Amino acid sequence: MNELSLTIAGGDDDSLGDVIFIHGLGGSGVDTWTSDGQIKDGEARQDFVSFFPAVLAADFPDLRFATLDYSAEVTKWSEKLRWNELHRVAAAILEYLSGSGFGEKPLVLVTHSLGGIVAKELLRISNSSLNPRKKKFFESVRAVSFLATPHKGSKWADVLTAINQVLPFFRMSSRIEELKFDSVYLEQLSAWYRDNITPDRIETQAFYEQRATGPILIVDHVSANPDVSGCDPIPVSHNHLGICKPASKKAPVYVALSGLIRHHLEGEKRLRRKNGTANSLLPPQTIVIGLVIRDGMVLMVRRRHAIDRLTWQFVAGRLRVFQEGPDECIVREIREETGVVVRARELLGSIIDEHAPYERIYYGCEYLSGTPLNADPLENSDVSWVSIFDVERYATTPISALAKKYLGLQG
Repeated sequence: MNELSLTIAGGDDDSLGDVIFIHGLGGSGVDTWTSDGQIKDGEARQDFVSFFPAVLAADFPDLRFATLDYSAEVTKWSEKLRWNELHRVAAAILEYLSGSGFGEKPLVLVTHSLGGIVAKELLRISNSSLNPRKKKFFESVRAVSFLATPHKGSKWADVLTAINQVLPFFRMSSRIEELKFDSVYLEQLSAWYRDNITPDRIETQAFYEQRATGPILIVDHVSANPDVSGCDPIPVSHNHLGICKPASKKAPVYVALSGLIRHHLEGEKRLRRKNGTANSLLPPQTIVIGLVIRDGMVLMVRRRHAIDRLTWQFVAGRLRVFQEGPDECIVREIREETGVVVRARELLGSIIDEHAPYERIYYGCEYLSGTPLNADPLENSDVSWVSIFDVERYATTPISALAKKYLGLQG
């Protein structure tokens, strides 16, 4: 595709934040992110549209998701483009995105392969621009996710260049030249990114493929590492083409990217009241927490990665807005995370946290069946029945008064 275009996968101009997907070499704004099969959600095996951005958009209805389409041909049959074509492409993309209203709200960039190089060039051009409108693009970005981006070049580019030397009629796009190992352009761009992108300003997330595409591992763990503080590249058991097409909501890429978006965009969410008062603030998301008691024991899970010192906790989950009620949410979460079947018996109340962007709804749940097991190993590292008298010893953050009252704990 030669012309720039955007596909809006979810949300609208009134969204509270934006997510832009940028495809790689030889890809497109739709095909790159579309899997051959259906995306399935855990044991429910519920079918969704297999377009990755649209599936994410369903989980974040207050955000706008868009995929960018730009010219990224593997070959250029008519002429060999100039070496600095990528800079020119990025400059045109920046103008197009700014004109389309992106950069006005908090923004997360999701990139695949060459798309990550384009994103870095976008940020560099925007940051150095004297035009306030273009400068806002850089200032709006909260995080960048790199899916198999060759920060240090790719063996694939070297292979294609070798073919071109044997078959000179096979004209290389300049973008292939720029992706070779030891590329001066990539080295300079990586140095700029390392020196200007700090985790307190823009978070960087990176993934690398573990399976070859044909005979070649196109982007290995070395090249996929952007070498910035706070970023540890994540291995994914897919090849270069499959890494950006997760087949499950529990796939590492889906879980990690959802967490990145939730942290940076939902953390700033401010919902309007139903009466239309724009200045009235409401919690941007709802967390439902379930207290399951059986024979003096409480069901608890231990998070694999602590959040705000939170390790052991009662089973909890984010309410899927417009898709389920809070009672349905907690029943689903407990089943999906622990394998235990419960009934939401009693609404204990809710708490709006003044220091965090969410509302917490508590339910007392009746145990029905099942032996606890760690059914969600990506999120949790352990599941256990804990004596009510030991709950406060396990908990690493204060227990709410609602939970203490239900459990019969004093204070």
